[in-house]
Amino acid sequence: MENNNYNIADLLNIIEKEIDAIYIINEKKNNYEAVKDNPLFNKILGKSGNYFEMLKKLIFHFDDKSAGVNEKYQVFLSNLNKFDGKYSKRIKIFSDDTAIIAQMTIYPLNKDGEYIMLITEMDNGVYMQDFLNFEKELGIDSTYLFTMHVNLDEDICNSVSVTEMSEDPMNYTGLKYSQWRMTIVNMIFPEDQKLFLEYTDPEYLISHLELRRSTTLDCQMMNLDGKYIWVKLIFKKIQKADDNFCFVFMVQDIHESSMRLIEDLKKYEEMSIRDPLTGVYNHGKIKDELYTSLNRLKNEKIPFSIAMLDIDYFKKVNDTYGHASGDYVLKTLLANVKEHFKEYNASIGRWGGEEFVIIADNMNKEKLYEIAEELRIKIMNYKFGNVGNITCSIGVVEANENETALDAFDRLDRALYSAKSCGRNCVICG
Repeated sequence: MENNNYNIADLLNIIEKEIDAIYIINEKKNNYEAVKDNPLFNKILGKSGNYFEMLKKLIFHFDDKSAGVNEKYQVFLSNLNKFDGKYSKRIKIFSDDTAIIAQMTIYPLNKDGEYIMLITEMDNGVYMQDFLNFEKELGIDSTYLFTMHVNLDEDICNSVSVTEMSEDPMNYTGLKYSQWRMTIVNMIFPEDQKLFLEYTDPEYLISHLELRRSTTLDCQMMNLDGKYIWVKLIFKKIQKADDNFCFVFMVQDIHESSMRLIEDLKKYEEMSIRDPLTGVYNHGKIKDELYTSLNRLKNEKIPFSIAMLDIDYFKKVNDTYGHASGDYVLKTLLANVKEHFKEYNASIGRWGGEEFVIIADNMNKEKLYEIAEELRIKIMNYKFGNVGNITCSIGVVEANENETALDAFDRLDRALYSAKSCGRNCVICG
């Protein structure tokens, strides 16, 4: 082999020139001090400081404007600050809102918690190429928040990256899986905690997961900002090189897709309970509202009254002006009804055709009569486009806790019929 005439001192000189910043760390005293620095890392980390705070920037990738790591997650920092052997990781830190990609390497100096940390800024082009190659090789996308290997026999979890999945994830030194499980459950949304504990139970994993098969659980989990986001928990059993088995636990960020799905479901739910023309409740939903109010009346003694509104001679509107004008009258009238009742706890629904039901909770029939009379006058004086003025008849009753929904509607029908029989354009209490 050809001798290049380099000695150890020469090589150390070259390496020293290539390293941007070198820090001596004392884990027990919780401090660090730079033995070599540069302006960039001075600005981000300073020449000395609190080791705990330094780790939060390096491990959790927070910038100066961030609120910081949520206190529930800070419990893990005590497992991130100790290193039994050499450790290397690519990190992302911020300077003036600009993300800096760097290589961090830590060497233990002794068993007393003293380390040397080397940090070098990476060339963006090199980093991106390496990152793309890694993604292509493993088929991993950026939606994974962290991954972890679990040895249930020894109650050990390792290869954990709290912030992102990478080829060199953080090892939790001395962290038992049972300890991790009972700590991380506090980051799960309260209503999902029972399921999380069930799915992560060692006996459940052993009995339910076959080799190379996975199981998943969608739930809400607190992120580093302290906000709950939707995630997919993925559990998989894999075979190791020594023919033993371990479990892989991954957390995938599905918040955006879950929120879109929730919004879509809300839209479909609204469509299933709304009258498509007027936007008020349809027949089925307003009927459900009646049963709900009746139950509250019987169980909680909360009174309510009901009104039924019918447009006078509406068939003439359709016959004279056409169905488009008829639809316009219905939509405009109901817009007025909703506006009129917006200050009250009332449910409004289309019973059928030109008949509409109003259920007013915490209201006796005398009060509902007054409001209905004001509405009748308002409608009578309103100009409905080319149709002009129209009138309506309204029946009002107060529900009785000893009657059924059918009984209440029979009385309501009779009150409305009385309003029509009295010449229409009036309100009658039943």
